[in-house]
Amino acid sequence: MNLVFNGFRHYHIFTCYKQAAVHKDIKILGAVEADEIARNHAEKTLGISVATSGMEDWLNNPEVDTVVIGGAFGTRGKACIEALEHGKHIFCDKPICTDLAELAEIRRLSREKNLMVGCLLDLRDIASATAAKELFESGEMGEIKNISFTGQHYIDYTNRPGWYFEEGMHGGTLNDIAIHGIDMLPFL
Repeated sequence: MNLVFNGFRHYHIFTCYKQAAVHKDIKILGAVEADEIARNHAEKTLGISVATSGMEDWLNNPEVDTVVIGGAFGTRGKACIEALEHGKHIFCDKPICTDLAELAEIRRLSREKNLMVGCLLDLRDIASATAAKELFESGEMGEIKNISFTGQHYIDYTNRPGWYFEEGMHGGTLNDIAIHGIDMLPFL
């Protein structure tokens, strides 16, 4: 599978890049990030070269199978739609979009074009989640009646990029943080 990365605006995408880079069946063809700060951070953190532009060329490149999307939350829906319109599968950091109309269009395009849509929800892979799942499945605790989850995150100007606080760019904490817990419940 040949991937191109579109955006490095949230830390989850860095884990995805690292995992893809070592997977024997995946080839990363390129990476694009228009924002200078995010691009410099990605280049420094991952030790790669990230282009400032050229996503349209990648979308038109028949070698690209899948576009991995990690831009600012409010830009992801448009990026997903564009990739699907060009016949590319998508794998997106969560949230996939912040607008229900975009979600409907992503659903329509993926079905119409028979394309896969994947969402990066990586908490299933952490050691504590795996241990909890094994414990629950062992039966040692008896029947599980209730599961609680929390997600302590700083949502302030010191710990989050400025785009988090721009109108239409974040999508709310359910879309950003609670989705991890919602995803974990069926897993556990």
